[in-house]
Amino acid sequence: MAIIVYAESAANIYPYEMMAKWVAHLLDGAFQLPSIARMEKSVVEWVCWAHDMRRCSGNYFRKSCIGTITTWDNDQLCRNMGYNPRRKKGIVAEWIEPYGAADYADI
Repeated sequence: MAIIVYAESAANIYPYEMMAKWVAHLLDGAFQLPSIARMEKSVVEWVCWAHDMRRCSGNYFRKSCIGTITTWDNDQLCRNMGYNPRRKKGIVAEWIEPYGAADYADI
């Protein structure tokens, strides 16, 4: 069973599409999940990160990290599926231009 979760808002629809593509690649056998130990280690890393972020940003935690997490998550999904997560043309564009659905259209 695969569950595609709600990320943040309807304005961020393309992450749901990326999650669905990831599930399709997984079910097609394009890659395998990491070991249970590696997944457990990843959960611990996320919990520590979230704890630190909450401590530093207080009441603004949820709103301060959404854009960054979406981009990081899409980078991870691209890597899992065997695609380069750097989708922009050039280093300047990579640093300045926001990512959107068009950047992932060829996956």
